[in-house]
Formats: sequence, structure tokens, C-alpha cells
Amino acid sequence: MPELWYLNGSYVSKEEAKVSVLDRGFLFGDGLYEVVRVYDNEPFCLKEHLDRFFFGVKGIGLPLPYTREEFEGIIRKVIADSNLGWASVYWEVTRGTYDPRTHYITPSMTKPNVFIQTKAVGPQPEERRQNGVGVYLYPDVRWLKCCYKTVNLLPNCMASTYAHDRGGFEAVMYRDQDHVTEGASSSFFIVKNGEVWTHPEGDLILSGITRGEVKKLCEKNGIPFKEKIFGVRDALEADEAFTSGTVVEVNPVVRIDDHTVGSGKPGPVTKKIVDLYLKHTGQR
Repeated sequence: MPELWYLNGSYVSKEEAKVSVLDRGFLFGDGLYEVVRVYDNEPFCLKEHLDRFFFGVKGIGLPLPYTREEFEGIIRKVIADSNLGWASVYWEVTRGTYDPRTHYITPSMTKPNVFIQTKAVGPQPEERRQNGVGVYLYPDVRWLKCCYKTVNLLPNCMASTYAHDRGGFEAVMYRDQDHVTEGASSSFFIVKNGEVWTHPEGDLILSGITRGEVKKLCEKNGIPFKEKIFGVRDALEADEAFTSGTVVEVNPVVRIDDHTVGSGKPGPVTKKIVDLYLKHTGQR
């Protein structure tokens, strides 16, 4: 059951998985990526991840020498060959390696670098679900096309580092005091009077796959769900809050900066959503 490294059509060792310093992903962040959770060797929501990936492919004009069906076949084969059971699969496609280095993109840039990696990932810590996590607020200084899952992640890394250095689980970003967007590597939700609120889809957030599954679970189980813009004060005064992400799944938030959220413990709506999600992924 090996963790596999796939690069441009071949399995390679970790040490052999290299691209040129002229790769446009390395030089410009000119590329896209996805991370898919795998349960019992079956990729969870692969269709939705592929939908988002190919939305980005079209959006930034990324060359890809495969049809969607062919690319999905490659991903599924890597997962099957790895045979890790519970895992994550990461793929990244950059525009490729070209000399000379130019800012502009030319029609001749047609040979992308395609990298896929599998990694063993077990169940998430139950302690997080039982006790909740703390997050820290951080200004959202990203560009205006966050809907594309590009490898341009420096602002996210800065936000995440800020939270991590203070003992936080995640950073929650805001454009201004009246506009909270999302987590540095997650979607962010608050609960007000039994209603779940999260930022509307659009250019300013990534359309989170787990976010979409949470929305469907709420709608299916009678939990009011609203996509609306809310502010920092709304978050601080929320009854409950939680984050969602592909690998980390759904996590109650009990503290924002030094402010206690609600009772300081995971609330009933969040706990219900966590339970529904664990059942949805076959963990309960």
C-alpha cells in the first residue's frame, strides 16, 4: 500500500519528482490544484472536484492534453494502484516549462506539467469534534478571482501562519468589517437562531466541495441554510460557528480570536451537521 508520486505519465520516487526552475507554476503560480478525500479506496465527491478543476482549466486557459474522462481515469488508476484505503489524492497541473521566461502566455504553451500524489489519511481527531477549535481573524488580501483553485496561495499561507502561531486551528478572512469571506483553507459558517449562514458562491471565495455537501445535508434534513454576506460582528455574536474542508471535514468553532462563540462548546446545529456528515462519508 504505497504512497505514489505520478509525474507526466510515470510513477517516480519522491526524490525523482522534479520539474525545471522554468516551470510556470514555480515562477508565476500559473497552475491549478485539487485535493480529494478517499474513503475505502473510493474518491469522495470526485465529480464535484473535477467540475471545479475544469471550471478553473477553462477560466485560466490551462492546456490539458486529456479529456475529462481520460483525466478521471488517470486519477482513479493512481488511487487504485496506491491502494491506501483511507487517503487523500492531490493533483497539480501547471502550464508547463518554457524558455525564455515571459509574463505573457503564448499559444505555443501547450505542454503542462501534471503531478498527482496519494497520501495516507486516517480518521480526523474526535477531540476536535467534541471540544471544538479556535480560529483567528485575518484580512483577506487575495486577488479577485478566488473561485479558481490556483497554486497562488501566499496570502492564504500568511493567514494560516498567523493563526497557527497563536495556537489557532484556522484563519478566517475578511475583506472589511462587514464582509467575512472564508477560511485560509476551508469554508466558514456561522449559526444564528438555528439558521446556517455562509458566504455566497462567486469570485470572492472558492466553491468548497465540502461546503456544497454541507448545504445539501442541511436542505435535506430541514436545517435552514442561507448564503449571505455577514460581518465580523455577526461572527463574534453568532450562536455557533464551524469550518469545513476536504481533509479536515467539519469542525465546530468555539473561539474567534479571544472571543468565546456561544456557550464555548459545540452547539446543537453544528453537532447535528457533524453527525450527518460522518454518516454521509460512511464513518457512522
